[in-house]
Amino acid sequence: MATVNAKIVPHQKKDDGTWNVKITVSHKSQTKYIDTSSFVDKAYLDSKGKLKKAFVDKHFSTKLTEYRDALTALGSKVKFMTCEDVKSFLKNLDAKDDVIDLFAKFDERIDEYRSKGREGQAKNILSVINHLRDFTGQQSFDITHLTTGFLYEFKRYLESPKVIVRNNNNGGYTKPQERRGINANTQIIYFGIISNLVKDLRKRYNNQSIGHTPVPNPFENFDSIKPVKTKRRILEISMILDLLNYKPVGKMETVTRDLFLLSFYLCGMNPVDMFAYLTDPNISGGFEYARTKIKNRRIIDGGVTNVLIPECAQALIEKHAGTIQRDYRNIESLHSIFRDGWKRIRAKLGFNVSMYYGRHSFATIARKLCGISKDDVSFALNHKFGLDVTDIYAEPNWEIVHHVQKTVIERVFSELEEKEVA
Repeated sequence: MATVNAKIVPHQKKDDGTWNVKITVSHKSQTKYIDTSSFVDKAYLDSKGKLKKAFVDKHFSTKLTEYRDALTALGSKVKFMTCEDVKSFLKNLDAKDDVIDLFAKFDERIDEYRSKGREGQAKNILSVINHLRDFTGQQSFDITHLTTGFLYEFKRYLESPKVIVRNNNNGGYTKPQERRGINANTQIIYFGIISNLVKDLRKRYNNQSIGHTPVPNPFENFDSIKPVKTKRRILEISMILDLLNYKPVGKMETVTRDLFLLSFYLCGMNPVDMFAYLTDPNISGGFEYARTKIKNRRIIDGGVTNVLIPECAQALIEKHAGTIQRDYRNIESLHSIFRDGWKRIRAKLGFNVSMYYGRHSFATIARKLCGISKDDVSFALNHKFGLDVTDIYAEPNWEIVHHVQKTVIERVFSELEEKEVA
């Protein structure tokens, strides 16, 4: 049978002449210690150097009785527990009154991701926590209230139109903004974020072997959300030529159209990477960079890719490299320009287009019209490819990327020449 007592450890005397009172847990010929907040000097010790019985009875009898009753209630289970298991069980009794704040854990994860440069993932988590706070009307949330029913109610909330107010960069609040219901594919991302955090918290706080499960598993009976096929974000070459020949009106349209073309010419380079890396207007030849979205997730290659600076992109780089960083405070400011710029351009050209279309269209033209292999297209887009073990030893062959890039650009400009001749 496991036993508990209040003791000091003689050789752990502090410089100020005091000892920390510890709860000793003895089981199967082993002893473990649980620290307490109490410290004593030699006045509280008897002639044998042990805590005086009167002190223990006054200050620790209630706690020791609680522990002993809990161990008795375990019955035969205690036979299968190690001394460390018993210690954990008793410590968890004390932790039952400690509320695990789900929202605080989300905030901690946001800070963690930002410290690692994973800003995109941090923003996704921020979106989730903002919606959760809107839904509950609370700034903190006891994780024991995260039930399957709560998840379904939250799902219905996400699907409904809503008016939101957010903090702005000046310490105030944005104007109320109307928002449509959130689609199924975005919901999958949101619930995936919640599920991942819950899994981590269950691993951290729960101990099934001793029946301590402060973090519930609400996803066990939660039906998975079925993804919806997204609209094709692909432009025909004729549409790309329309953008190429488009005469933008004003700076907003110019920046939007030019950076779209630049993204297309550079194998679907994302705007966040242009903002981070395209700072030299005189850059030429090959250009190597680590994709912001994945550089902290891809252990083997760090998300590094290498693209050519083709002749058709040179003038655009000279025009915008280093300039967008001066004109716009951050990537969010640039995205705001894109939203308004595309709204105007779409109205004039008569078809849907956004920055995403550049990357998707590049891949489609490479694969379907140029007959380039799926693996080579994937490599050019800097997707995860090949065998991980092989990738550790083999140097990347950037000529493959450059070949895909040249082939796609040549195909587009050959149709431009045919159109001009016609």
